[in-house]
Amino acid sequence: MDFRGRVRRFGVRSALEHAAWRRLHSVSGYAAYRCLELPVGVAPAAPPALAEAECREVGLREMADYADDPVYELDPGFIPQAIARGDCCMGVFAAGRLVSYSFNSGCAIGFHPVLRYRLPPGWIYHFKAFTVPAWRGRRLHALGVAAAVRKFATRPAYNGLATLVIEANHSSLRSFERLGFRVAHRFFVLRRESDSPWVFASAGSAHRVERVN
Repeated sequence: MDFRGRVRRFGVRSALEHAAWRRLHSVSGYAAYRCLELPVGVAPAAPPALAEAECREVGLREMADYADDPVYELDPGFIPQAIARGDCCMGVFAAGRLVSYSFNSGCAIGFHPVLRYRLPPGWIYHFKAFTVPAWRGRRLHALGVAAAVRKFATRPAYNGLATLVIEANHSSLRSFERLGFRVAHRFFVLRRESDSPWVFASAGSAHRVERVN
């Protein structure tokens, strides 16, 4: 999305903040993150009732077939990693075609060349949510979130879903907030390409940023 598009959608202040972050990130690797949580007992926002859309769990080997299609923006190298972790993928289909997907994992997930994010026990990391351009704006992500909550809520130790969002990504922040997610932890990183980045995190949280060995 260009600057004018961000002004129209989010306002001048948000567009300027995003432009400033991109500039700072390119120079220093600076990125501020928010960890958002949807705790057990908090129902996600009701998904849309779309007769033409069906949401179901998608086998990871089935998802590998979609990695060859650039419209899904899915790195083929990601699928073997997801299989090794035992991730769960929720997909939304329309007329038999995959139009939206999101992944869920109980493992620490890398978000940086040498860093990964580890949630406390019982939390499921919800990430890599994507909707093909022609289907955006129909709240399909809400279907995937609701399906993930139904699946994991049956686990005795389940505490909720959590996700990481860069603070400058106003679109994703709004989307998750509409779904019921709330900020639980903040941190920022400097020196993205360095093997020794600096991490500054808010205190009093069981969430951890750790180095990838």
